[in-house]
Amino acid sequence: MRARRRNLIIGGVAGLAALSAAGVWGVAKTLSWLSADAPPDDEYVSRDVSRIKPEKMANVAKTAELVLPPGSTWIDGYYYYWQEFHICARLRLPASEFEALVRDSKLGTPVPGLRPREIMNAGHPASKHDNGWHPDKPVNVSGVALQTLTSVHRELMFDLDSTETVTVYLIVWDNDGAAGPSATPPTTPAF
Repeated sequence: MRARRRNLIIGGVAGLAALSAAGVWGVAKTLSWLSADAPPDDEYVSRDVSRIKPEKMANVAKTAELVLPPGSTWIDGYYYYWQEFHICARLRLPASEFEALVRDSKLGTPVPGLRPREIMNAGHPASKHDNGWHPDKPVNVSGVALQTLTSVHRELMFDLDSTETVTVYLIVWDNDGAAGPSATPPTTPAF
């Protein structure tokens, strides 16, 4: 009877030690990719990333509270979700429609030379999955820094190198905070 009790106690202690070690490893792993210096690993990102189809450009615009001019065309986009959703998208529009996009979408005045932080972030899926996502390459750019709307945050950067077209880089993500200019945008994008 004593030997059985001793084996149960030893087994229980060994089990608790193994669970504790696994818990410490899990916490350390989680904190490592949550830190500002360490983006999520490729396995995590690729598991949760969905390519947005061109026919969903209107959904992206609605979620981002953008009024796209009629000449806008889809280039590429990705949707991913962990604790909040993120949309990374690129589209192109005629340079003659750029002012209408800025005005009708209530973007304010784009800042010459601004490359917004989230757009330049090499840790999001567009940097890993979209071969054309190179916001560092255009020479002549302007940008719109973080804007907090009713249910989303958004940042935009405009590639102004061409005199005929403007390439728009867009990042949109959940906003759990205060409301902004719009009344009731969608809270969950339909992709």
